[in-house]
Amino acid sequence: MKQVFGRKGNVVVEEVPAPVCEDNGVIVANHYSLISTGTEREALRKRESLLKLALQRPDLVKKVWKYFKKQGLLKTRELIKSKMLDLIPLGYSSAGIITEVGENVAEFKVGDRVACAGAGYATHSEYAYVPKNLMVKIPDNVSFEEAAFAAVGSIAVQGVRRSDVKIGENVAVIGLGLIGLLTVQILKAAGCNVIGGDINKGKVDIAKKLGIDKGIVIDQQDFSKEVEKFTNGIGVDAVIITASSKTNQPILQALEICRKKGKIVVVGDIPLELPRELFYKKELDFLISTSYGPGRYDKSYEEKGIDYPIAYVRWTEKRNMEAFLRLLEKRKIDVKPLISDVFNVEDAAKAYEKILNGNKIGILLKYKPSLKEVKRKLELPSKPKKGKINVALIGAGNFAKSYHLPNLKRIKDYNIYAIVDHNPANAKKVAEQYGAKFFATDYKSVLKDKNVDLVVITTRHDSHAKITIDTAKAGKDILVEKPMAMNEQELTNVVNTLLKSKVNFMVGFNRRFSPLTIKAKELLNEKEGPIIINYTVNAGKLPLDSWIYDPKEGGGRIIGECCHFFDLFNFFISSDVESLTATSTTSNIPDIKSEDNIVATIKYKDGSIATLTYNSIGSEELSKERIEIMREGCTLIIDDFKELKSYGFGNGMKLIRQDKGHFNELVEFAKIIRGEQAQTVSLEDCIKATKLSFDVAKKIKQVIN
Repeated sequence: MKQVFGRKGNVVVEEVPAPVCEDNGVIVANHYSLISTGTEREALRKRESLLKLALQRPDLVKKVWKYFKKQGLLKTRELIKSKMLDLIPLGYSSAGIITEVGENVAEFKVGDRVACAGAGYATHSEYAYVPKNLMVKIPDNVSFEEAAFAAVGSIAVQGVRRSDVKIGENVAVIGLGLIGLLTVQILKAAGCNVIGGDINKGKVDIAKKLGIDKGIVIDQQDFSKEVEKFTNGIGVDAVIITASSKTNQPILQALEICRKKGKIVVVGDIPLELPRELFYKKELDFLISTSYGPGRYDKSYEEKGIDYPIAYVRWTEKRNMEAFLRLLEKRKIDVKPLISDVFNVEDAAKAYEKILNGNKIGILLKYKPSLKEVKRKLELPSKPKKGKINVALIGAGNFAKSYHLPNLKRIKDYNIYAIVDHNPANAKKVAEQYGAKFFATDYKSVLKDKNVDLVVITTRHDSHAKITIDTAKAGKDILVEKPMAMNEQELTNVVNTLLKSKVNFMVGFNRRFSPLTIKAKELLNEKEGPIIINYTVNAGKLPLDSWIYDPKEGGGRIIGECCHFFDLFNFFISSDVESLTATSTTSNIPDIKSEDNIVATIKYKDGSIATLTYNSIGSEELSKERIEIMREGCTLIIDDFKELKSYGFGNGMKLIRQDKGHFNELVEFAKIIRGEQAQTVSLEDCIKATKLSFDVAKKIKQVIN
């Protein structure tokens, strides 16, 4: 399918795979999508110098510097290079027809006409995957062209709601671009007296045609005096700022024209530099309007389709979209005068060029979709090059980009053959960057390809077991990132399938492949007797809405990450587990999660003991991982996989940079695939570490409850 992207400040139209329909949404065949000239102009800015970027975004520079200190120059360079090549999906307001419906969607069906919203979802593309809370049905007498304004219209609706204006009140709108002109019409429909201002005379003229009571060209007329006349010296009851500005001039203007105890609502992108004195003297309310309304940026609402109860949240972003479409249905507002041009999607670059060179308000992109089921079949290339292991990577996220892909490229045994990702733009970009033969959004396409030898699975946790089972049935070798499974039933299903298929399989327990781990194991083998291990993981906090905490999607950090450390225990201590204890902290502080702050102690049958202290409350200045290993009067300390200190064992080891074994893991797995002698993680090893994570998670759950 065709989709519009921003890349290095340019607009490009690329052929990418159609998106896959997920459970909580639908596939929409777009008829029209709206280019919001004010909002999307930012996507056309040329890349600025690193120095200028550093001055503007010191927070990003700090993150890069932190990454550099931990990962070194080469990995930091790879990360920056990857970001520079990003294809940025453009568009966030569209309308079309549903062609496929997800399993958890009951209120929509194939053939429904819908208006869609959301960056990354309602994109400028022939087909789009849209979650159910980011779309609404289109009334019969509203056209696709009109409905394509729904997302932008909901922004205007939410701005008016935040102002809480009443019938007969005087309201000023500063900035008469697309959202400003919609705001004017919504205010008039609500019974308000509206005065608006803009520096562009053409936009003021359009506002007058749309029924504004008074339009002011700000550079040519004294806005404050005109407001004084308009309100008989009282000042406006509310000011809605829909302008975009690099200075706080719109706020200063709003302060002058607003009456005492009035309201200022910011919808547009302006600096929030607020002079206290005037706010204090007039006792003004200052409000921010967040995009489409309640639900915006809430993953549970937008991605998972969990609605807010109407009794407690009357107007969500979806209900705002419905309200806007009702205004269109009843002809209370008119968007047709706001359509400057209509372009076919193939000519998107020309459309954006018009934005730069003219005073366009809204431009529509037009598509020619069919109601056929979305096609995802691929024309598969010929046989792979002799001797190479053809790799299909499923899930091209940050982890894969930082570790597996650069390493696969460096290792001569591998050929990066296919990239699969749910995001078509990302799949295409990564495939181009690493020279893959093809890319796709549906992982099943690579399982049908006889040329694929190895599938590397780096998707989110909930899909690992299913993709592993499907891959094993297809007869492909598998390297899956942890966790191997999310629960006992999944683990049983995976193991049964693997035993039948007899493919090469390994979970990405990379730490046992680190040079420091291998050296430590050699030194430990020089001594006899039980081993004591103290493993401290300074994990740090995650956002409370992180997908990791979702019971179905992420499973929590114990199952999702701690299996790494349990595998390392088992690697150092060649014995079966005898008993297990685990406990966690308790706290009333919301962002300190008990399950992120645990101590688990494992007793082995050979008398050894391993203790994991996993926490999110430690200092960021400390290293993430520290392992202390004691055996027969000697001690080893592995510090963040950068240095191995040895006391009583002989020489330690210090590395130039951190090495957690990701590279060596792939080197050894290539040997396994070729039938050579190699270090491995056996299926039994994978099962043991996974089961330990389940057992610890259960015990922690009992402690918390």
